[in-house]
Amino acid sequence: MIDKIKALVSLNRKNGKLEHKRRDDGVIEIENTEDFLAIRSYLNSEEQEIFELQNEIDFYNLIDDYIPIGTDEQPFNHVLKGNDEYIKNVQIELNDDYLGLFGVIGEDGEVVNLNIEHVYIKGATKLGTITGVNNGVISRCSVEKNPEKHNYEVKGTKEVGSVVGINNGIIEHTNSTVDATGHSIVGGLVGVNNGEMSEVATKNLEVDTDEKGGAFIGVNTGSLINAGATNGFTFGNTKTGAIVGVNEGTISCVDYIGVLHTTGRERIYGRDTGVIDKTTAYIDKEKEGKDQDISLIKYE
Repeated sequence: MIDKIKALVSLNRKNGKLEHKRRDDGVIEIENTEDFLAIRSYLNSEEQEIFELQNEIDFYNLIDDYIPIGTDEQPFNHVLKGNDEYIKNVQIELNDDYLGLFGVIGEDGEVVNLNIEHVYIKGATKLGTITGVNNGVISRCSVEKNPEKHNYEVKGTKEVGSVVGINNGIIEHTNSTVDATGHSIVGGLVGVNNGEMSEVATKNLEVDTDEKGGAFIGVNTGSLINAGATNGFTFGNTKTGAIVGVNEGTISCVDYIGVLHTTGRERIYGRDTGVIDKTTAYIDKEKEGKDQDISLIKYE
């Protein structure tokens, strides 16, 4: 039986389209869009592969044609090392769920040291620049606006985040400047957080939703620790807060500086049944003007 499993793994590897890019250490080098798309051919491999970007990659020629890698049935359970390189012009517009560079990252999946610039993603639910759903690890990544271009947002109906739609895993040392928009459950970084988030940040980021919105998370049942948002713009009606829409988990050591427009009370949360401590929000009452009225909300 063991020999049969080994043979199957070997066959899956041979069926992969990037074997000519495999180094002696086993790492597969990714140099262009064709290489990146070919990662999909390894989704059914039982042996974890390591893919490594060698240079900047421009997705411009894939606009309106890119299909996210990984699904619920076949998630991405490999490792993508960004080498601190950039993937640019990620644009996806589909009336579908699970949209992002990856559709679903599995429990063994990792995306590390990756920068993504100029993002426009429009779909239904579970939307994020890096992935629709994360069950693995996202570390030391950034999602950035291109100041010379106008379309830079992740936009859907619900469970929308500029980085991840739903997080069940770990997100650490990651930041974003890309806007997030949706009808419900919208976060500056993550729509729904059931996992762990730490050392994360947003800057010049706008969140716009009807309900359950926050500068970091729409709905939190997990943990958010050591985070900061500067020059934020958070707009929502019900259950919208400066930092989180609905909190049922733990939030600690988080700071927000920016605008909060909501039909409810101006608070760090829209609704809270969890734990919030060592967290502060400085709310600008006016979006413009030299004499700005600042209100302070503090949890010690």
